[in-house]
Amino acid sequence: MKRLLVGGAGGTPSNNFIQSIRESSEKLFIVGMTSDPYDLCKANVERRHLIPNAKEKDYYLILEDIIRENKPEFIHVQNDFEVLAISKFRNRLKKMNVITCLPKHESVENCINKLKSWEIWEKSEIEVPKSLIINNEHDLKEAFKNLGNTIWIRSIKGAAGNGALPTSNADFAKSWIDYFDGWGKFMAAEYLSPTSVTWMSLWDEEGSNGMGFPVKCVLYGQLFLFFIQSQLHKILKDFLLT
Repeated sequence: MKRLLVGGAGGTPSNNFIQSIRESSEKLFIVGMTSDPYDLCKANVERRHLIPNAKEKDYYLILEDIIRENKPEFIHVQNDFEVLAISKFRNRLKKMNVITCLPKHESVENCINKLKSWEIWEKSEIEVPKSLIINNEHDLKEAFKNLGNTIWIRSIKGAAGNGALPTSNADFAKSWIDYFDGWGKFMAAEYLSPTSVTWMSLWDEEGSNGMGFPVKCVLYGQLFLFFIQSQLHKILKDFLLT
């Protein structure tokens, strides 16, 4: 039986992951952990643990205790800051025989910074929405001037739509950034379609494009190409290769 440790257990992204991976033919023992006690009770797992927020200094000490008690073979986390924390401790986790399936740490840092990832993709001539950092009100005016009547503003770091919204009102945009103390921490982007797709991948080999995109992802003898994170959890089946 394979043993997995899943961060953010009980939250929607982790619940989707758990539902999806249970569609595999493997027998799984899933241990859930989160810093949110209200989410924890919603996790479809065999064992539950509360853990400090990934930014807190005791996070890794508690994580080590959870690993020693449960002996997971693989850890999967969702929150950007938890991904960063796990990436920093990957060598210590490897010594505890825990697989992380993450690209190199530099790639992780680039991926969780929306401005850095945008700059890398643009430099690589990948088609991306026009974007700019908002350091001051002048930058905000330039955003409306150059990106369109409606722009997408959001925090450079953070997940789950942190500070993100579309707006066509410059005064509201200023108030929004003021509220989040976001000058120099927010970016504006060209507003595209309201239809969007979130995707995630499990990593085994780094790609060759500087961001470490997955070439293949091996987990317990099964090959995962990638899967779309979706409420339709059975979609994972379509991407399981034997």
